[in-house]
Amino acid sequence: MVRGSRGLLTPFAGLVAIWLFMSWFRARYEVVPRGTHCPQSHRGPGLAHTPEQHVGAEDPQGRIFVPTNPVQAGEGGIEQRTQRQLPGARSSGFLKTLTEGRAFWLFCAKQYHTCTCAGTIRWGRGGTGGKWKEYPLAQGQSSHTLECSVKAMPDILPGDDGKHCECEMTVGDSVYNAITNPGILPPEAKASTSPLLMSSCDMVQALAETSTDENRLLWSVSEPFCSSSWGTTATARRELGGGVSGDRALSIEELQDSMHAWVDEEFAGQLETLYTDSWIPEAFITYFAGPPDGKHAKMVEMLVLSIHEFSTRPIVVVNFGMSAPLAWTREAFPRMILVHMAPLPPNSARSFNFNKMRAMIVARIKVGVQLDADQFVAPGVDALFGRTQEEVTEEYPRPILPSHFADRGPRDLGRYWERYCPGDPEDLNRFCTYQTTRWGHAHATWTFWALPFLGRWLRLNLRDETLPKIVRDASKGPLGVMTALRITDVPEDEDLLNIGIWEEGGTKQWCKIDQVGVDEFDALLGGMDENNKCKAGHKCGDIVADRRFHPLGVAKAFFTAHHAVDPVSETPRYIQRLIKMKADGTLPPPIMFHKHFYADGKAVQQAFPKATCLV
Repeated sequence: MVRGSRGLLTPFAGLVAIWLFMSWFRARYEVVPRGTHCPQSHRGPGLAHTPEQHVGAEDPQGRIFVPTNPVQAGEGGIEQRTQRQLPGARSSGFLKTLTEGRAFWLFCAKQYHTCTCAGTIRWGRGGTGGKWKEYPLAQGQSSHTLECSVKAMPDILPGDDGKHCECEMTVGDSVYNAITNPGILPPEAKASTSPLLMSSCDMVQALAETSTDENRLLWSVSEPFCSSSWGTTATARRELGGGVSGDRALSIEELQDSMHAWVDEEFAGQLETLYTDSWIPEAFITYFAGPPDGKHAKMVEMLVLSIHEFSTRPIVVVNFGMSAPLAWTREAFPRMILVHMAPLPPNSARSFNFNKMRAMIVARIKVGVQLDADQFVAPGVDALFGRTQEEVTEEYPRPILPSHFADRGPRDLGRYWERYCPGDPEDLNRFCTYQTTRWGHAHATWTFWALPFLGRWLRLNLRDETLPKIVRDASKGPLGVMTALRITDVPEDEDLLNIGIWEEGGTKQWCKIDQVGVDEFDALLGGMDENNKCKAGHKCGDIVADRRFHPLGVAKAFFTAHHAVDPVSETPRYIQRLIKMKADGTLPPPIMFHKHFYADGKAVQQAFPKATCLV
């Protein structure tokens, strides 16, 4: 018996279904499991091995064979290890130029994330006023996993947002050689990774010389992160925030590093396959960090699987952790490209989720659909690309978010409400004069025309800039004033995207293209009658209406599921059901509004001319 993510015992029948699904999945997508022979092409350069002793295989005693280093592995240089392993990771083939045997600490996980390490883990922060608490490997352990949070560890620096976990490494050992993300290596070790570099300040500036719209806009986005003098230019003074940085700003070196990205060596060939003139025409993107055999990696794998099943577009997966999972190969996922980036500096006191906006910028996608790791896609999802291209244009250069299931307002936390909802701060029901859309969920779609928006709002946060006070209507007194707002006081990517849209007067919003939970798909999977009416009873409702923006309610478009946090049982079960109903032709059209199914947004608009969300 196994436990699902909610701690409930799964019935025996469920286990059988999971086993059958994963057997089918591995056969269909040629995933190479641990303990089976893997050809050299699955491992990258220099990792040839024999069936008797191959990388990642287990002997009868459960010990795992790993290469002492990537070059020696092809020459029989295999060593048995029972102490230092990074579970589920594959070895990298690129050279890391550090002195063999040197020990050092490597960033492992931000606060509230999970660190898996095959050595000592330390928790805390370095620098002035910092302190650490160390957690060595127990005798006989090959690795250990710790939750890096005050819930699981002592709060040795109360109130300090820079606390994080680091992992002790030794250059040349098996764990060090399993690092596939050049972005987290010490600076002196990155020089040899340049053949895998796909984004940097110099590269973006060189692209701008081609003078295409997308390359020109990308450099305008990147210049504030790349140029030490940008803040003093006339361009900066005309921008929101005026280019003036505060004391919470990242250094110029850190801003420049934030533009670096490397393609994974296993997927290096995808740059030629998927990119045209340095850009992917249309693609999904997701981001994650975590152990290669951890829950988040498994959720991403289910997302990638669903895209290969229900879409014709590729997906860019951006990893902010140490290593790539063993099963992620170009052969297994031919429309995936794996990219590595360094996370934001651990002492920057920024949310991990701002890495989402970094990924969207550096991936060079002309028309993109951003998905979180805890999502999967469904049949019909590709309609989002054409609709996004129609809606996000040179005339409307902003990303579009789906309507949130909750209509947030001043009663919710956030210092920004004072700017957009002027009036008595004690009045939690006051009118939000300068809010231009309902609260949106941070699952954006965009085109390259929206890159300046993404770069502007990320810049405002990372450079610690402040929106000035604006008097919109002096005759209204305080009700006509937008108060100043320091953007580092905006804590998350979702908050930042919403206020950015309001600040710039955005009005477009998708219907609910990202269902609140996996079980929302029961409405679609329950089928429809001869009048296209939903047969799933209480599951057939819309997202709740609001009086101002969506008075008729919000349609559900079953393009993606959110909160798909059980990659072992629940998510595979729903994907299987979608595959079956799609194959036998019983799946209803993807959009449901007022208990009826519709093929597309035009059909919804024809039936309900006053419907306000887009689909």
